[in-house]
Amino acid sequence: DYEQVYPGDQVASALASVLHMLQSGIQCTDRAMQVLQKVCDAAGGNLTHGADFSNHRDPLLQSDRLGAGSSMPLLPAEATISLQDLRLLGIASQLLVDVHDLSRLACAFNQKVGPVLGADMCSLYVLRDNNLVEAVTGQTLPCQGLLGLAATSASAVNLQAPENHPKYDRRIDGGSGAYILCMPVTHEGSVQAVIRLTRSRYSTKSPFDQKDEYLLGSFATFLASALVTLEMVRSKDERVGSMHSNLTMSQELMAAELDLPVLLKTIMQQAVKLTGAETSRLYIIEAGTGQMTAHFMDRPEAVVSPSTSIAADVAATATVLNLEDASCHPSYNAGVDGVGCQPRSMLCVPILHSNNTVVAVLQLLNRLGGGSFTKQDSEVLLNYSTFAATVLHNSTAFEAVQSQRNKAAMVIAMIRPMGSAELSADALAALLVQHGRQIVGADRSCLFVVDHSTNCLHGLVGPCKRVDIPIVSCILGDVASKGVTIKAARACDHPSYNPDIDGDIVGYKDESVLCVPLSVSNTVHGVMVFLNKPGSKTFSSDDEDTFTVYSGFAGSALRNCLVHTHLAEEKRKNELLVHVLGNLSQADLMKPDEVVESVIIGAQELLGAERCTFFCVDKERNELYSRVALKTSNKEIRFRLNRGIAGEVASTQTPLNIQNPYADPRFNDEVDKQLD
Repeated sequence: DYEQVYPGDQVASALASVLHMLQSGIQCTDRAMQVLQKVCDAAGGNLTHGADFSNHRDPLLQSDRLGAGSSMPLLPAEATISLQDLRLLGIASQLLVDVHDLSRLACAFNQKVGPVLGADMCSLYVLRDNNLVEAVTGQTLPCQGLLGLAATSASAVNLQAPENHPKYDRRIDGGSGAYILCMPVTHEGSVQAVIRLTRSRYSTKSPFDQKDEYLLGSFATFLASALVTLEMVRSKDERVGSMHSNLTMSQELMAAELDLPVLLKTIMQQAVKLTGAETSRLYIIEAGTGQMTAHFMDRPEAVVSPSTSIAADVAATATVLNLEDASCHPSYNAGVDGVGCQPRSMLCVPILHSNNTVVAVLQLLNRLGGGSFTKQDSEVLLNYSTFAATVLHNSTAFEAVQSQRNKAAMVIAMIRPMGSAELSADALAALLVQHGRQIVGADRSCLFVVDHSTNCLHGLVGPCKRVDIPIVSCILGDVASKGVTIKAARACDHPSYNPDIDGDIVGYKDESVLCVPLSVSNTVHGVMVFLNKPGSKTFSSDDEDTFTVYSGFAGSALRNCLVHTHLAEEKRKNELLVHVLGNLSQADLMKPDEVVESVIIGAQELLGAERCTFFCVDKERNELYSRVALKTSNKEIRFRLNRGIAGEVASTQTPLNIQNPYADPRFNDEVDKQLD
C-alpha cells in the first residue's frame, strides 16, 4: 500500500525523512516499524532501532534537501511515531521532489497537510519585504496579528482562544471560534514563511497539542529548504522578467516621440506597469530657479509652490524613499503629495542628469494588492530612471532648440513691420509693446521713451495715462541711465525700487518685473517694462536673452522713428515759419493790430500752444499791456514792467520755458492769473 502511494525513489525519500528521528531514540508503533522495515528491505538497508545511519552510502539518504542533518523540534517523551506521521513525512518528501512552483506547492500543501493533521483550514504565507503573502492567492497582508507574531518571534503560536491574545487582529487572523496553530518556517535562523492551521471549536475536534506542533514543525523543517530554493528561483525569474520588461520599456522610451508632454505621460505609464502601482506623478525641476512642476496621469500639470514635501526631500537629497505609509513621513504635505489620491505606500526615485543633478522626481503611489513596494521595485525603477533621464534630457534639449527656432522665426516676423516709414511714434510704441509681451509671455508691458534734452522718460501707463518721469534713482531711471537690464521676482525687493516712482506712478510692487533698455551705440532711446509672468515666479534667462535680440532691432526702429518724427516736426515748423513770414510780408503795416494778430497766430501754430498773448512795452509808463490775446477776453491787461513772468522776460530780455508756471517763484497771482 505504501509503495502505491509513494512509488519509486519517494519511498527512499520518506525513509530518509524518518532516519534522523530514529537516531534520536523516538519510539514508533509496531505498524510503523513494520512498514519501515518493509521499505528498508526494498531499499536494501537494515533498519535497527537506535542504529547509526550517518555513514550510509545511499545518496538519497545523504541529501541535505531531503532533511538529513536538519535540526528537528523536540518531540514530547510520551509521543510516538505512527503510520499517520509517516504519511505526513511522505507528503513532505513528495512535495520536495515533485513541486517546482510556489503556487502549486501551496495548493498541494493546503490539500494534503491540513487533512493529515485534522485541520479545517490550512494556509501558507511567505514572508516578503516585511509583508506576508498568501502563497496561493497572492494576497498581501502586513506582518501583524498572530501570523506576524509567529514570523517575528520565530516560534510557534498555539492558542485555544486566539481572540483573547493581545496581538490578535481580526483582519489578519480571521474571526473567532477556532483553534489556531501558527508555525514559522525557518531556514538558517531566518523566517521564510508561516503555516497557519485552524480547527473549529464548534466541532468534536480537540485543540492542537504538542504532537501536532512537533509534526508541523518537522514538516516546516523540510519545507524550509524547498521554499528557499523556490524563492531563489522566483526571485531570479522576477529579476530576469523585470530586467526584460525594463529593457523593453526602455527601448520603447528611447524610441518615443520627443514631444515633452507625450514623453512625460509615457514615463509615468511605464513606471506604473513596472512596479504595479495604482498611479504615478512626475515632478520636473526647472534649472536655475529649482521650481517644481507636477505632472499627473489624469489631471493637468500644476506648479508646486511649497518647499516642504516628500518630492522636495528626494530632489534635495537625491535618495530613494520607499514608504509603507507616506502620510506618516515628517515631510508629507497633503497639498503636494496628497493631490489627486490618498497615498498609502509610496516609492519616490530621483531622476539624475549625467552630472548628478536632479532634473526630476518620479513618484509611485499605492502598490496594487496592498503592502509596501519591494526592494526589487526600487531597483527596477532606479534602473529605469537612468533611461528616463537620458530621454528627458534629449527631449528638453530638443524642445529648447525648437523653442529657440520658433522664437527666432517670431522675432524675424516681428522685425519686418518696424521698417515701415508709415509708422508714427505712437503706432510703433504700441507695436513694440505688443511684440514684447508675446516674446516674454508677460501679463502687462509698457514703453518709456528717453528724452535726453529734458532728462525725462515719457510713456503711456494703462490705456490712456501719459506720464513724464524724471531720470532719477529708480528701476526705470537706472535702466535708462546705465543701460542695464533689471529682473526681479518681486519688484519691491530690488534695491533700485523707488515706491514714489515705480510704485505710485508706474504702478508695480509685488509683481515680477523685467526692465530692458532699447539702445543703439550705447545710447538708450527707450525702456521696455514687463510685469507679471503668469505661471512662474520670475522671468527666465531665456526670456531675457530672446528679448535682448529683439531689443537691438527695436532700439534702432525707435531711434529712427524719433529722428524721423523730429525731422518731420522741424519740416512742419519751417514750412509754417515760411507761411507766417509770407503773411507778415503781405500785412498792412499801417494796421499794427493785424500785424500783431498774424504774429500771434503764427507763433501759436508753430509751437502748438493752446493760448497765446502778445504784450507791448510802454516805455513812457514803464508798463506792459496786451494788444491782442487769442482765446482770452478782449479787455486790455496792464501791469508794471518788472512784475510777473512776462515782466521778467521784458526786463531781462531772456526767454523762459517753464513747465509748471504756477509753482514758479516769479509767478504773480495778480498779474499772471489774468491770463487764465
